[in-house]
Amino acid sequence: MAFLAIEATNIITDQSSLLALKVHITHDPNNFLANNWTASTSVCNWVGITCDSQNNIIIVLNLTSMSLTGTIPLHIENLSFLVQLCLKNNSFHGSLHVDIVHLHRLEIFHMGLNSLQGEISSWLGSLPKLQMLYLFRNNFTGSIPPGIGNLHNRMLLSLHNNSLTSLIPSTIFNIPNLKEFNYLWSNELNGIIPDSISNASELTILELSSKLSFYGPIHTTLGNLRNLHRLNLASNQFTRESPTQELTSLSSLTNRKLLTRLVLSNNPLNGTLPVSIRNLSALERFLVDPMKLGA
Repeated sequence: MAFLAIEATNIITDQSSLLALKVHITHDPNNFLANNWTASTSVCNWVGITCDSQNNIIIVLNLTSMSLTGTIPLHIENLSFLVQLCLKNNSFHGSLHVDIVHLHRLEIFHMGLNSLQGEISSWLGSLPKLQMLYLFRNNFTGSIPPGIGNLHNRMLLSLHNNSLTSLIPSTIFNIPNLKEFNYLWSNELNGIIPDSISNASELTILELSSKLSFYGPIHTTLGNLRNLHRLNLASNQFTRESPTQELTSLSSLTNRKLLTRLVLSNNPLNGTLPVSIRNLSALERFLVDPMKLGA
């Protein structure tokens, strides 16, 4: 009986939270929520809602591509059993509230293709089960919060097409099993690649190109990324180590037998290519501004 009472309390709290979200939605042209999210039907039968049938709790809120306009209320934090929160491809605006940190079971958080703004809060690092974070094509500003390095799962992080500035936090490469780091384009990030990149030993894809402004020599520590398949550093301000040296940083990459794509074009790298570049036997695409091959 006590368990049933707790279960009933949970679902009533979840229903109230969703009705609060409905109030904050100012435009629902297809009446998805207007006609369906009503107290007369079970919340587990509402459009966009998936419940755990055994425990009668909401585990998925997915309102993808419903042409909704509105803001995200604080009440969302009460959906404490959510595993997936997907509001992709709508017109949600305003800021993301720090209190979303209370969604400690969240594994997928998808807010891509909206009009959200403000800074990305350090609450990111406080979601212990988070595996996929999509915030692309919004209006986020400020820097990537260092707290992201506190995440413990394999992480897919998509932040492209915002107005993020400043450096990449060194902590980001502390995420265990970070496989891909390639969704930052069309921001205004700059600076040098942090030395901590050598910690990302599982990295297979590294792309830092398009509207980014990284500079300095290419890290020789990239040679430590034993699983690297794709490296794209195009259209930055990377330079060679000194006016008299060949590109020794590229020499460190030539023992990466898995490398299939190496793109370095549109950088001031006008030095000499190391002969060892020929060792990249798996290379399928190699783009670099005209250079001489070393002797």
